[in-house]
Amino acid sequence: MYAHAWVVGCGHCKMAKPLFTAAADMFAAEPKVAYAAVDCTVHEAACAQHDVKGFPTFVSFTYGKNPMPYQGERTVCRRKITKEDIKNLVERGVR
Repeated sequence: MYAHAWVVGCGHCKMAKPLFTAAADMFAAEPKVAYAAVDCTVHEAACAQHDVKGFPTFVSFTYGKNPMPYQGERTVCRRKITKEDIKNLVERGVR
């Protein structure tokens, strides 16, 4: 599972949302892959439990366990995002 922790009013979160949503759409038919967006203003305890300190924060889980924060690039493309971009981003983020 991939989780996207965000807060209302966060400009970086707004920029990340289309990429995260596109990745979720791309893997929608995969039974072993899930995407979740977590509003940290509503789910403060969950965000604190996973040590979310900045936004957006991306965390991957293996069967709901072993949280691994995304450690890759935090830049936004200025071109159209392709399925290959999303696949590469997901593969680099899971280590």
